Amino acid sequence: VWAAWPRGEARAPPAQRAGAVVVVATAHLAPATAGKLLHVTGPVVPSQVLTDDAFGIQAEGIRLARHVEMFQWVEEESSKTQTKLGGGEETVTTYTYKKEWKEGRVDSSEFKQPDNHQNPQAALDSQVFQIDDGKLGDFVLTKSVLDDVGGANAYPIKSADLDAVKAANPLGVPVSLADGVIVASQQPASPSVGDLKIAYQL
Repeated sequence: VWAAWPRGEARAPPAQRAGAVVVVATAHLAPATAGKLLHVTGPVVPSQVLTDDAFGIQAEGIRLARHVEMFQWVEEESSKTQTKLGGGEETVTTYTYKKEWKEGRVDSSEFKQPDNHQNPQAALDSQVFQIDDGKLGDFVLTKSVLDDVGGANAYPIKSADLDAVKAANPLGVPVSLADGVIVASQQPASPSVGDLKIAYQL
């Protein structure tokens, strides 16, 4: 769903715009709607193919998002108040550590017990790839309009694409697929700290 403004015209405040919208059935320019704010629905034709060169992934759409999770240490803190010998109370805080898949790196230098719980820098980060512009009928959709488009669905990688993914793989660690997600690990069934999962949304 789009609200299309004439190129170069200033936008009114939202409250004023709401009453000025003209709903049109087709995304074609017409003299009767020239200079008006239009409400148009229809498919967007992208200007380019979305590509993530890290794994040779290509897709057609407005935006391709790469989500990277790293297997890493996380710290959990718990506190309880107990009675001291001789009277009075004290609060005892306990820190425990476990490994989880998480997007972004947890800074292990901030742990209360960093020894033996170090997280490496991720070998690959999450990233979003977006087309520069596209068309909706006769209307050109520029970046400022495309930036406002929400909604995304999982984009699973197919087993037929695995050979291409392996050929492009920049990580120096074997990659495999699990439910459409790329797993970078020497032992996917028993991951190590620093291993990655790479999933896509389109």
